[in-house]
Amino acid sequence: MAEAAKAQKDHQLQDLLTRYGRVAPTIRRNVCALCVFESWNLFVILISLAGFAHTHRLIGSWWTSRVLWCIAVITVIVTGYGVVVWLRSDD
Repeated sequence: MAEAAKAQKDHQLQDLLTRYGRVAPTIRRNVCALCVFESWNLFVILISLAGFAHTHRLIGSWWTSRVLWCIAVITVIVTGYGVVVWLRSDD
C-alpha cells in the first residue's frame, strides 16, 4: 500500500515538473517584458523629474507636446496589455 502511494506521489511530482517545464519559458518571457516595462517607467520618471530643471526650454519647444503624448499613449497601451495578460486565464 505504501509503495502504491509513493508511486502515485512520484507520478504527480513528475506531472507537476512537466507542467512547470512547459510554463517556464513563458515565465521567463514575462519577467523580461516586466523588466523592460519597469525600466521604461523609471526612465520616464527620471526624464519627467529632470524636466522640471528645464521647463523654460521645454515650454517653447514644438515637439514637447507630441513626445509627451507618445510616451503617455505607449505607457497606457503597455500597462493595459499587462492587465489583460494578468487577468487572462490559461487554465
